This record gives sequence, C-alpha cells and structure tokens, in this order.
Amino acid sequence: MPSDGTDITEEQFFLMSEDEDKLFIIGMASRPGVNFFLIDLEYNYFIPGSPLNDRFELFIKKWQDIGWAVVAVPMKYKDCVWKVAERDDMHLVDGTPIMLSLEGATRFPLKSCDNVFTLENAKGSKAYEGAAASEELERENKKKGDAIISKHLRTLGQMCAKCGCFHDNTFAKSHPKEAEQLRRVCAGFDPEQECMLCRNPVERLSMGGPDICPWCDSGQDPKTPLEARHAYYRKTWETENSS
Repeated sequence: MPSDGTDITEEQFFLMSEDEDKLFIIGMASRPGVNFFLIDLEYNYFIPGSPLNDRFELFIKKWQDIGWAVVAVPMKYKDCVWKVAERDDMHLVDGTPIMLSLEGATRFPLKSCDNVFTLENAKGSKAYEGAAASEELERENKKKGDAIISKHLRTLGQMCAKCGCFHDNTFAKSHPKEAEQLRRVCAGFDPEQECMLCRNPVERLSMGGPDICPWCDSGQDPKTPLEARHAYYRKTWETENSS
C-alpha cells in the first residue's frame, strides 16, 4: 500500500532500512523509466489482488522539492529486482541519492545500508540523449505500462459499476478471501471521497484502499495535471463496464 509518509515519523522513515529482510529501492518519480519499473516489478512479481502484493510496499516522499518513490520488497526477491531493472534499461547503484547545493551535500532521508539502492537509467539510455529522446522514452514506457495493467485487468473479470474493482465470481474463484474483503469495502465505498494525496475524488477503489485514488496508488509522475491523472483509469473502467 502506498504511503505519503505522513503515517510514519521522519525518524522511523530514516531507520526503515535497518530491516535486513527487506530490499529498498529509491527512484526520482520524474526520472524516465522509474514508473514503468515499478509497474513491471509489481504486476509481474507482486501481483495486485494477491496476498503477495502486501509485500510490495511503496512510499511517496517529497525531498528537496522533488517527488521520490521508495519501494520495499522482501530481500529474497533481489534477483527479480535486478532482472526487472536490466530488462527495463535501468541501473541500480549502492546507497541513497545525494543532492548538491550551495549549502553542501544533502543525503536522502533513508539510512544508507547494504540493502538500499538508487534507481538510475542504464548507460546508453535514451534518457541521456536530450529532452526529445527522454520524452519519447516516457511515451514508450507509458504504452508498455498501460499494456501490462490492461492485461492484468482483463484476467480478473468484470469491474464493479460502483467501486470499479473486482469482486465478481471470476475474481472470487482465484481469490475468494480478497473478493469477500472487497465486497465489504465496496458496501461503504464513496467514489467522491477525497484522495489523501492528490485531493482529487478517488473515483474508483484502488489496491491502496478507499482513501487513495488509483493514480496515486500507482505512483505516477506528480507533474501530471490533476484531470489527466485519472484519465487512463476512467477510460479503462468505462471500457470494461460497457462490454
């Protein structure tokens, strides 16, 4: 479940990485490829709607006036994380990011341990070829990310017309406990509920729960205009429910 960090103290956030059973990956939210890496990793190894998704912990942190994504997964999935990074043309480096300013060097507020890595673009990536190439890379990544999510949605069944989630018989056959939980949440779900992060109406139920919209739940670029944030999910929802 994503968190904006308000549910934990700064000290707790700083010390999170002392949990040696977890692997922590830090990525600048606006860096080309970061969002697609998160989608690729979650939807292929920590599938939404499955119990394992609870082990995919995503935190959204603002630092130095920049949005950052911090994901924590069990250490035993380290090889999977490296595999995803390599195929997504990304590179993992030891430690936490450092920002330089006139005041000197400032390190990201997460304790730099052996299980903490920073996500960067791999050598030779389009991200280093200028603004036009970087924007093209992001468009390509968005198409691939949308395809992964759409494929996942198609395998679940029919979306609920009220909450936009899955708790029909198709989903219940493979995830009976989760379907029952979703039915209970749906009973009191309000699509006009304000998202705790972007303050937009949540519109439909996300894996993060009724208080966070699907857009923020996926950790996409905060620079995207508010209305555009929900466009993909609204289109998907309408398509699924019109079939």
